[in-house]
Amino acid sequence: MNLPVLIRYISHTLHTFVRICSPDGQIQCAVCDVGGLEDTLIKQPDVYDFLLHRENTDLPIIKGINDTIAYVQFFVDSDCFLVGPVSFSSPLYPLHQLEHVIIDSQLKNHLSVFSYHHFCEVILFFYNVLAKESLSEDEFISCNFVKSFSSDQLQQDFSDYLFERQESEQKHNPYDQECREQKSIEDGDIEQLKRSIAEDYSGSPGVLSHDSLRNFKNLCIVVITLASRSAIRGGMSPELSFSLSDNAIQRIEAENNLVQLEKMLREIEIQYAQMVNEIKKAQKGTLAHRKNPHIIKCKDYIFSHLHDKITMDDLAYETGCSPNYLSQLFKEHEGISPLQYILREKINRAKNLLVYSDYTYSEIAAYLGFSSQSHLGKQFKKFTGYTPMEYRRNFMRQNP
Repeated sequence: MNLPVLIRYISHTLHTFVRICSPDGQIQCAVCDVGGLEDTLIKQPDVYDFLLHRENTDLPIIKGINDTIAYVQFFVDSDCFLVGPVSFSSPLYPLHQLEHVIIDSQLKNHLSVFSYHHFCEVILFFYNVLAKESLSEDEFISCNFVKSFSSDQLQQDFSDYLFERQESEQKHNPYDQECREQKSIEDGDIEQLKRSIAEDYSGSPGVLSHDSLRNFKNLCIVVITLASRSAIRGGMSPELSFSLSDNAIQRIEAENNLVQLEKMLREIEIQYAQMVNEIKKAQKGTLAHRKNPHIIKCKDYIFSHLHDKITMDDLAYETGCSPNYLSQLFKEHEGISPLQYILREKINRAKNLLVYSDYTYSEIAAYLGFSSQSHLGKQFKKFTGYTPMEYRRNFMRQNP
């Protein structure tokens, strides 16, 4: 193995130092592929001792500095490898952490910023090339972030919690009500959903946090997640459903008024039911109730590429079907051809942009892959009976 080339590759990839140290903690050589980078941290005696201290394992150990900078130490045979410093895009909380360290601003500015997953991939590659046995990402996470606990502890905690609820005669809301609520979303039955939401019962929602606001937000996230899965079972594209869920949860996280949160949650559930209802109306008399993986993949691709020009060849390549077979299969399940479906979805997206954005008609046409503003206008009127200007004038929401 050409170790110098490997070390230089790791240094170049992570834009930092790779050092080889002796077992007693002396740096024998250091390689850095970044010109002008000076590691002022390791010159501090307490940081040096922390970084070179050998833990009770030879596996890669992340040594964190103030939650935002880290090194990795691991041993292979008699050599100790130390990689770092590396900066992260979000705080890192490894088990081995040194806090309240003075960090030179020049060093901070010199370090490249990485995501944890990219960093993990590079370190695992480095270690697995050198070590006799390969290390998985789960094992890497376990030895760096997971405090040891036993299944007995989990069981004890659950037993104590269960005893406390039984003593206080606390009950959860009935499961059958939840089933009715989710089934109404799956069926696109808006009125049944409203009736299910309005049901009165003696139980209470789960306790997911001892902070009341955080608890309700957590409950909202659970309900939205269940609603998104129910909508997928009802025929919604998984990608569309997941995107709505992501956006809804972001809205929930940004709101701190409990009354407003509950109103938002119910509106989100109803929005899911309405979208499923529209899908079922469009699919009436087709084979849509029989889920087909090619159709699901096709619709997900269309949703993800609505701002592009989509061809039958694109869809055929994505699904692994011939264009003719896919077109026939799609029409059997959706009642329209793939190209008609694409146009319908583009018009739906245009309606959304006309109502909720300030984009010009030509910008909307360009974003959605129409050849011109007039092309968009012609297709839009064919589908809606309105010109884009008339639709915006009649339906645009005014900003508060």
